[in-house]
Amino acid sequence: MRSNATTHASVSRAGAVSARAKRWIGKAALLATLALSPATASWAAIVGNIDALDRVGNDYTLTGWACDKGVSASISVHVYVGVNGSETNAIVATANKPSEPAVSTACQTTGIAHRFSIPVPMAVRRAHQGKRFYVHGISQSGGSNLTIGNSGVFVVPAPVVQTRTYVYNAAQELCRFDEPETGQNFLGYDGAGNLAWSASGYEGVASGCVAATAVAARRVDRTYDARNRL
Repeated sequence: MRSNATTHASVSRAGAVSARAKRWIGKAALLATLALSPATASWAAIVGNIDALDRVGNDYTLTGWACDKGVSASISVHVYVGVNGSETNAIVATANKPSEPAVSTACQTTGIAHRFSIPVPMAVRRAHQGKRFYVHGISQSGGSNLTIGNSGVFVVPAPVVQTRTYVYNAAQELCRFDEPETGQNFLGYDGAGNLAWSASGYEGVASGCVAATAVAARRVDRTYDARNRL
């Protein structure tokens, strides 16, 4: 009986040690999963904001900032367009432009660039005009690739539409062409079909060909010899 009691006591102590060992192993594994820093893991999350959709001329740029909170590195950002929950990945970029102290504070980093400035390609504007921008930060800490602030607020702008018009006279000679770059341009010909004069840079002239006298202020005249040489 005494021997049995001793045996039971030994088993009991071994069981307690085994339980403590399992708890320690489990805790160690958890700390390893959290990169030995539970505090850092609790901070890690995608944060950021789309600040503006800036326009310069006919070009648009999406600007803002994004980071993996507490991670001392710039992150990739993926720009999606569409309706939240049904989006298309349109642009891949990196939030690696210089950022101000307020952004560093929000990201809990020091000296790391977190801003982005992403041109919106014309192809994206043609394919997705009117849809909304959603920017996802790509986590470097194993977290979710969350959308940042103001996702779904800004709309993909329409593409630039440029119209060019070409007009021909009764002899099927080009007598006028209207272009966005140069305005309204007029041409005239001599009896041999040589270009006799041209005038460029007009606006507001009624449609159709015009006489040489109508554009005398900007007209450039040409003359040819008997062999039709300029």
